[in-house]
Amino acid sequence: MKKLALIMGIMLTLCGCGLFSGETASPAPTAEQTEVSPSTPTPVPTLAPTPTPEPKVYVSVENEQFASELSERGLSNTTPDLSYEGRKIVVLQGEGLIQARLEYMLAAGAEVIVCGGESAVSEGVTLIPYEPSTTAQELIDACLSYPPHDTPVRLLGMFETEDSELKTLWNERVDEGKILVKGVYYATDEEQTAEEWLADMLDQYVEGMLDAILCETEEQAIAAASALVEAQRKDLLEVFALEFFGDYRSFEPYLAGWIDVDWATAADSAFAAVSALIEGGEAGELRAYSDFVRLPYAS
Repeated sequence: MKKLALIMGIMLTLCGCGLFSGETASPAPTAEQTEVSPSTPTPVPTLAPTPTPEPKVYVSVENEQFASELSERGLSNTTPDLSYEGRKIVVLQGEGLIQARLEYMLAAGAEVIVCGGESAVSEGVTLIPYEPSTTAQELIDACLSYPPHDTPVRLLGMFETEDSELKTLWNERVDEGKILVKGVYYATDEEQTAEEWLADMLDQYVEGMLDAILCETEEQAIAAASALVEAQRKDLLEVFALEFFGDYRSFEPYLAGWIDVDWATAADSAFAAVSALIEGGEAGELRAYSDFVRLPYAS
């Protein structure tokens, strides 16, 4: 009986292990058979590229006509923001502004375009050169050939010195019989100011006795034109000036011929230089701007 009970216990144990339930025991997998599930990578966010700041163009100029010409070409007069982190392109004109701001702008990383003389040339500067022309002869000939004038032209002359270029040409035209001298004033005169001398001359020569006043400096031209405006001369005397860069409209119709600067050419060159720099190139050779005689009947 004990043997039978032992046999029955063993059979019951084997049935619990499944050997007699139709199941086949799977052998333990070997190291070679073990499959390792690949780990899922952690997604890395795609960073948007940092946009490159747009180049900004600033215009800092003294001459109002030049500012107007630049504005017509889409370059407005603005105060440079030198804290801007992108490219800074600055158009600079005017002796005072050049002296005060050029080095500071260059130190701030600005690309500077200067309208001026050769003295403005330095590393990092694109120069639009100013080339003064020989204008004294052009001016005096324009005065003598102005349509209402007959030879000899009755003139008052205002000069810096007795041996200036304009006074030398005046003397030559006097010798040629083209000028009838009505009075001469020099800036070195310590007895009279230009304004006092002009008042005396206009009292002495009533309407119809003078044709024009030829001036060497802008200061003299403004004094002459102002005197004519104040006197309200109806014979429409003209002022011809070797130096005049102000607002001629304030003295119309008396200011007839004066030396101006070709600001339109300067603005064209500045616009070309700005465009070249923005496109990543070099400005190349830029057209110079210079003086010229402005006459209303020739415009």
